[in-house]
Amino acid sequence: MADDRIRVENSSPVGTLVFIMWGMIVWGLQFTGAYVGHTFLCRVGADDDASDLMIAGLTIVALVALGAVGLFADRTATLVGVRLTDGDRRSIIRISRTIVGLATIAAIWTATGLFIVDACVGGR
Repeated sequence: MADDRIRVENSSPVGTLVFIMWGMIVWGLQFTGAYVGHTFLCRVGADDDASDLMIAGLTIVALVALGAVGLFADRTATLVGVRLTDGDRRSIIRISRTIVGLATIAAIWTATGLFIVDACVGGR
């Protein structure tokens, strides 16, 4: 006798957590990389243009990573294993997009601060 019930696959808890926290993860990496890289470049006496280029590169990579999840949230959710009922899935996608939006603002804010403030002056 065949089982007529619909089989519901369980969501990946780690995948769901990564999907929800993606914005904060990417922004945290951009923030850490920008400040550590900026400090390192100041310490070795690199030109200010090298620091600006590094910050711009990190920020562009972060914005692309954030935009990919923000724009293609449904595909990304499926890719990482978010398999919930429709209502739960929509809520998780909405939460993830909100966090990605806030992280996008934070990444731009971090880069702007590092572009404006010349932190290397005090160390030279």
